[in-house]
Amino acid sequence: MDIIPRQSHRIKPDGSTLASELRELARSLGVGARFPTVRALMSQYGVSQSIVAQALQTLQRQNILESTVGRGTFVSRMAPLWTVLWVCGIDLYHGDISPFYTQSLRFAKAACNRLGWGLDSAWLSNFRPGESAPYCTPEILDHYTGFIFSGCAPDHRFMHYVMSGNAAFVDMTYYASPSRYCVATDMPHMLRTGMAHLKSRGHPHVTLMTTYSDWLQREIDAASGATGMTIEPLNCRWQHWTTQTLRQSYDRMLEHLKIHGLPR
Repeated sequence: MDIIPRQSHRIKPDGSTLASELRELARSLGVGARFPTVRALMSQYGVSQSIVAQALQTLQRQNILESTVGRGTFVSRMAPLWTVLWVCGIDLYHGDISPFYTQSLRFAKAACNRLGWGLDSAWLSNFRPGESAPYCTPEILDHYTGFIFSGCAPDHRFMHYVMSGNAAFVDMTYYASPSRYCVATDMPHMLRTGMAHLKSRGHPHVTLMTTYSDWLQREIDAASGATGMTIEPLNCRWQHWTTQTLRQSYDRMLEHLKIHGLPR
């Protein structure tokens, strides 16, 4: 029985392309499985021995395959076959202001661990697209099984690169998603988590700058009741949300300093 998937190649793969296809084969075989011989791979993919050797060396460097003299080549039991990259576009690196995203990352890691998957994280700002440039490579698309985007704007550079590469991904954000692979975040949970965090930092009064709605007021009332905090909503027009937030935050800071002076 042939364990190599039958594929018809109009163009013979080079070493890099073959490595990607053999990585998928390793995933389908599973850890510990015997890998096809060089001769079998040459016959199946219609390539030379040097191309097969190049692809196998790539997978060995990535700890996906291991070879034993006299026994053959096997899918490594330590192979990172199913690794997901979690990407956050929010411009907060330590979660000090909004712990929702760091908590989301912890939940994602726990979920992947239960499935036996690995998970890496990257904080790539919506507002600094240059940060995404090192990730926009074929090697990144090949290395990861899929991608999770959290808090990424529709024009996020890396998310668009993943989409153009037809890679598997899910978009967990409150922005309008450009893809049908969208999962809506739990906004009430975000609000409760953020308020609880600020309370733990000793902030009894909070001004919440957001796009206001009756639905949000109910959630604010619930969060206020649960935490005992005073939460004042400050409405920002959606199309000018970022500019309004910065300006109003600056005005509030000056007003606070005039009344209370500099903090001790």
